[in-house]
Amino acid sequence: MPTGHAWSVAGKRSVAAVILVLLPLAPSLLLAPLGLGAATGTFALGAAAGLIAGLMVNLRFGAAVAVVVGIANLVALAAAPYAILAGLVMAAVAMLYGLTARRGITAIIVVAPESVAFTLAEPPQVLANGSILVNALAVGGVALVGGLWGAGAGAIIGRRLPHKKPVGVSTRRAVTFAVTMAAVTGVTMAVVVAMQLQHGGAWILLTILLVAQPRLHQTWSKTLERLLGTVLGFAIALAIGLVVDSPGVVVAVGLLFVAVAVYLHLSPKRPYWQYTMVLTPGIVLVEGSGSSVVSTDLARLWFTLVGAGIALVVVALLRWRLGPDGPVEEHHDDAKATPASS
Repeated sequence: MPTGHAWSVAGKRSVAAVILVLLPLAPSLLLAPLGLGAATGTFALGAAAGLIAGLMVNLRFGAAVAVVVGIANLVALAAAPYAILAGLVMAAVAMLYGLTARRGITAIIVVAPESVAFTLAEPPQVLANGSILVNALAVGGVALVGGLWGAGAGAIIGRRLPHKKPVGVSTRRAVTFAVTMAAVTGVTMAVVVAMQLQHGGAWILLTILLVAQPRLHQTWSKTLERLLGTVLGFAIALAIGLVVDSPGVVVAVGLLFVAVAVYLHLSPKRPYWQYTMVLTPGIVLVEGSGSSVVSTDLARLWFTLVGAGIALVVVALLRWRLGPDGPVEEHHDDAKATPASS
């Protein structure tokens, strides 16, 4: 029988899941009447980045992530029309993201580079008659506000939750991971923009960022689990899409899946494939509600497989440069963390 403390922790995780689902909905009510409906996705990603940072660390860290997300999205929208500039911005963001492996916080801040990837691949036209500069300021501002809102919500929910201290990797591994991620994501983004893959191209970057990890054993296992969960999730979404015709019901079911996915993500010792299996139909159903869920399902499967393949290239490059993981690299102190032999 669960104790009162266990019920309290489970309840807070459930509240966190509900808030994370409601965050993308609230701006649609606030921004659409103001003519800023195109910025809803930017707000949602900024809010998710701030929420996770505030939940897992504290309000100050969540606010810092929100500021970075706001500035990065501002620059990203200005660079989005130009493939080379878009690639350079993505590379710079991925470099900074990769360097945080030294402190062990890549998993906490991964939504930040993901938000930049979506802005670069499919830049939102927030103000129809506004210049690129005006739209860049608008997108950056919306991302910042969303991030601060999420950080506040996350800090409140996570105030009494136990926080596990992040464990970093050696400086050599962090730098190698950062350089590799910068090169791979930068080139990929340039191709995505040049080929105008838009939202689908962003999914390639999303998969790379989610799957590629500084520790190789994590990347191999996560790649396999993500592929398993993704395939099962697509099957679930396809089955629902074939029997449900109402767009409203499709969205409601999709949001329910997202809520359960967030709960699984916050629950300890849950296999990663379960989280992916539940998250995939949630995103597919919400994204495909305005068109064909089946076509959205198949398109995302293709882009996810491409992203997973590129992530395996990252794994191969890291293994070539660093060799297999060594247990000594789990320490923060470089004096105690000798690089693995090649």
